[in-house]
Amino acid sequence: MHYFDKYRPEALGPLPRPQFYINGARWADELESGKTGEMMHYVATLLVPSAILRPDVNVLKIVCPTWCPRDYGVSADTRDLGIMLHSVSAERAGH
Repeated sequence: MHYFDKYRPEALGPLPRPQFYINGARWADELESGKTGEMMHYVATLLVPSAILRPDVNVLKIVCPTWCPRDYGVSADTRDLGIMLHSVSAERAGH
């Protein structure tokens, strides 16, 4: 999973670490970070045992604190924003 902190006001402090749930169970991740230009980017890797996975549909839920751009003078946007998700990919280990 690849995400960014672009447009996040400095007044909010560092980007809080999201929590990840697989099929309702909270799951730990390994987090790497780096910079793309002036923007921080993060890569979260979740290693999920096959016993947690279902044979048909699996649900990934991402939970993180939100913020409203209007409340921080960024814009008139009243949406609650969290992380700027770039991509999610899945692969079976060893394949």
